[in-house]
Amino acid sequence: RFLSARRGVCGLPKRYYIAGPYKWRDAELPRQILEKWCATQALPPPVWRGNSQVYVNGKTCCLRDYETRGQVHKDWGPPEERLALYTLLDLGLVPEHIETRTLFNPLRPEIPQGKIQIFVDIFPKSSTIPPPINITPRAPQELQLRVIIYNVQDVILSDTSFTGEKMSDIYIKGWLKGQDKKQKTDVHYRSLNGEGNFNWRFIFPFKYLPPRR
Repeated sequence: RFLSARRGVCGLPKRYYIAGPYKWRDAELPRQILEKWCATQALPPPVWRGNSQVYVNGKTCCLRDYETRGQVHKDWGPPEERLALYTLLDLGLVPEHIETRTLFNPLRPEIPQGKIQIFVDIFPKSSTIPPPINITPRAPQELQLRVIIYNVQDVILSDTSFTGEKMSDIYIKGWLKGQDKKQKTDVHYRSLNGEGNFNWRFIFPFKYLPPRR
């Protein structure tokens, strides 16, 4: 892999990010890789026209051919680096990919014990080795759901008072799905018209992990 002409040492992602979870992790920038690859393949060096066109190996590559107008993400890097990356991918250099390896236990080497999915990056010691990627799971936010209960109405009168009137003792019970702890209000005793009056607040603490954008 290290000696491959298609530069299999570190797979190239589809986009050039300078921040966020997909931040560029190679030891060299795309433009440096492009110039070095042309030199190793005995090709003329890339000829740049501004930061949105480059002539490589008999072909002109334009940034507008890879990105639609208004598509630029806030975490993308400079346009010349993005164009260099797109050009490298067109030249057939190894793209970023996940490798799957089987795990074995020495006690039962004939039976697979699962699989691990990994990126494999190879860097020479002489280069500036980038820091490892932090894959620590994101911590969820600590939040509270507060529910205020004032009044209820049209409750079915399921009991009968000692005077023979239909009535009901009313209370409200609430819980969050996935939590065992339930909460309930005080009791509005002997409602004769299906109405109950409260001034009660439920507080449900929970954890929330917002999706990535």
